[in-house]
Amino acid sequence: MAQILISLSRICLLILGVCCAYQWVYTVITLLKKPAWKPGAQTNRYAVLICARNESAVIAQLIECLKKQDYAGTLDVYLAADNCTDDTAAVARRAGAVVYER
Repeated sequence: MAQILISLSRICLLILGVCCAYQWVYTVITLLKKPAWKPGAQTNRYAVLICARNESAVIAQLIECLKKQDYAGTLDVYLAADNCTDDTAAVARRAGAVVYER
């Protein structure tokens, strides 16, 4: 019985060693290999999501402040108008945001 347990533990150790060796090989390859890509032109775009409810007094200033940031036309502003009882959605649309009403 003891011989069977020793054999099983050696088999488990061998399987575990193969799995660890596999991970180590890929770690070494990743560290040594240089990336094949070269950075190109900036193609990033950014989106700002604003969740608002009855914020018509301040939402226009917030959207204008975001639009003044230095993102060179790569910034989109989205507003989720949630169950508003004032004209938050209309004010945000006039300020240039894409508005989704609920």
